[in-house]
Amino acid sequence: MLSGIVLSGLVLSQGVQACSHFSWSTQDHGVYVARTFDWMESGHPVAKYQPAGSLFAQDDINVKTRYGYFATAIFGGQVTSGVNMAKLSIDRLYLPGTVTPEHTDGKKSLAISRLEEYLLGQFDSVSGAIEGLDKLNVYVDKYPFVDPGVDGHVMLHFALADGSGDNAIVEFTDGKMKVWHGQQYHVVTNEPTYDHQLAHWKKFEEGYGDVSTWTEDLKVPGNISGADRFLLNSYRMVQLKEPASYTNGHVKAMSAITLSPQDSAHHIVGGKQLSFPSEYAITYSLDNGDAYVRYQMNDALTQYHINIGQLEKNNKAVSLDMTDPELAGDVTDQFHS
Repeated sequence: MLSGIVLSGLVLSQGVQACSHFSWSTQDHGVYVARTFDWMESGHPVAKYQPAGSLFAQDDINVKTRYGYFATAIFGGQVTSGVNMAKLSIDRLYLPGTVTPEHTDGKKSLAISRLEEYLLGQFDSVSGAIEGLDKLNVYVDKYPFVDPGVDGHVMLHFALADGSGDNAIVEFTDGKMKVWHGQQYHVVTNEPTYDHQLAHWKKFEEGYGDVSTWTEDLKVPGNISGADRFLLNSYRMVQLKEPASYTNGHVKAMSAITLSPQDSAHHIVGGKQLSFPSEYAITYSLDNGDAYVRYQMNDALTQYHINIGQLEKNNKAVSLDMTDPELAGDVTDQFHS
């Protein structure tokens, strides 16, 4: 496993990692969030619940969480996706070229790798989280699991959504925090930066007209680059129609999120062609507190359901190994301390 972790660090330094996210605001069934985690090997993901009142201590911040939250985490605790009990959802995705602003006196410092946990624990809306970000000196730290000779800087951007249907994408590039705030900012993948992704999608829409006129003859980019996945996720998501039920909303969201195939050619590092398949996909209902997971890596192929609302009622710090090949159905009772 050590050699795999070292290679992971090498790949991180080359700017290759793939994930997808979208949020979908429905008329009668609230907001759904869907995301994938794509990586060259298992990230050993766990699902966990962190109750309100838990201590968060990092850098200049030492506070108790105001809101309990459900999250998925990789490589021993790196939170990648989560939703809190105030219906604020945050996903983090890889973005090479991340450069945070210079230090400003009077603001508290916080590592970018811990930003998602802090925001989930403290804020109840997209707007509130953005206001909280303005009060921080966010800086780029390093992954703890990479070889000392590898540039393992944590380079990320963030997708925020809440139960009102509000969205925001936050990037740190060119030494500035850049925010796209509004319901229309509901899809994100990886590079290029978000302004370029939006420009590509606008060109696509202008070329193909109103979504109601689309047919199977429409030519859609289909590779697994960040740019192609952005177009493909946007193309799929804007065609979703009102779900018939909360469960049907999960069905539609899970069917629309773009999963990267096993063994697909992604990038060449050191003369070796690497693949970054989707290890798992997860969908959240911000309205009724359900999550569905599809896990697919190595010899495990599972799909299961988590009742986040029940975890909140239990109010305990618990976790679940997402890679367990025996998981099926409602696995909420299998979370443990």
